[in-house]
Amino acid sequence: MKPKSESGSSSPEALHAVVTRATHPQIREGRVVVVGDVHGCFSELDRLLQKCDYTENDLLIFVGDIVNKGPASLKVIQKAREVCALSVRGNHEQAALKHYQRWQDGQEKLSEKWQWVTGLAEEDLSYLRALPFTIALPEHNVTVVHAGLVPGVPLPDQDPGHMVEMRELVRKDSGAWKAVKQKDKNSVPWAPQWPGPSHLIFGHDARRGFQACPFATGLDTGCVYGGALTALILPPPHEAAAAASQLDADRSAGGAPEAEVRPPGEIVSVMAEAVYEMPKDGNILNTQSFCLPSIMDDDGTAVAEDDNANGNWCTIA
Repeated sequence: MKPKSESGSSSPEALHAVVTRATHPQIREGRVVVVGDVHGCFSELDRLLQKCDYTENDLLIFVGDIVNKGPASLKVIQKAREVCALSVRGNHEQAALKHYQRWQDGQEKLSEKWQWVTGLAEEDLSYLRALPFTIALPEHNVTVVHAGLVPGVPLPDQDPGHMVEMRELVRKDSGAWKAVKQKDKNSVPWAPQWPGPSHLIFGHDARRGFQACPFATGLDTGCVYGGALTALILPPPHEAAAAASQLDADRSAGGAPEAEVRPPGEIVSVMAEAVYEMPKDGNILNTQSFCLPSIMDDDGTAVAEDDNANGNWCTIA
C-alpha cells in the first residue's frame, strides 16, 4: 500500500526520481532551469522563461507548488505538460488532489479557493498524481525537493509529509534532528544545517525569501504575495563538473575562500505583476528580504538591492 502524506493524499508510485543524460537527453548539451514556487502565476512564469532564454533544448523543473492561490493554476499545469517539464510534489499539489477527490466523491462543497480544481482534465490529474517527492540530478550533484530534508536521515527513510511541509528543525534528546513546520523558540532553519554532499534546491519558504546556504538554495521569493518569481539555471553537466573542479582548485590554491556560499548556477528573477494573495500575517513581503543582489522590473528600473549579496552569480532580470 502506498504511504499517505500528512495532507491525506496518496503518494506517487515513484517517491524519488533520478534525471541523467540517459533519461533526459536534452541535458547533454542543454541547461536545467529550476523554478521556484509559481502558485498559478502564469504570466510571471512566461516572463521568467523568456528572461532565461528558455528553449526546447533545456529541461524545466519546478520545486513544487505550481498551483493554487494565484490566478491561473490550470494554465501553469498545461504549460508544464506542454514543454514536458518535471516537478516535485508540493503541499499545494497534495491538497489539490485531496480536494478534487473529495469533490468527485460528493464529500466536499468546494470553497472559492479550490473551485479551479473542477477544471482539471484527466491529463492534468495524471501529471499531478505522478509528481515525485524528490528529483535527483547526480551529474549536477543536485537534488530538488519542495520543502526540505532532515539531515542524517537516508533518502528512502525521509517522511513524505516533511518533504512537502517542513521549514525548521529541532534537536531531539538523542541529538538527531526532527522536522517541524513552523518556527518556534527551539527551532532553527533546516537549510543551513544540511551537510551535503548533494546540493538541495527547494521552495516553500516565502517568508525567508531567497536562501543561499553552503549545500542548499531556496527559490521561493513569494511571487503570489507580490514578490518575485525566481529561477536557478544549471549549466549542462560537463560545464557543471568543470566549474566545480575549478572552484575546488581555486580553494586549494587559496584563491576562493572555503566559506564562500554561492548557488550552483545562475539566478534570474522577475517581479510579480500583482499581490494575488496576502500572507497569513497580513504583511506584504519586503522585496529586500529576497537577498538577491538586485531585482529589476522589465523596464530596467531597480526595485530592490542587497549590498551584502554577491552579484557575480545573479543575472538582473
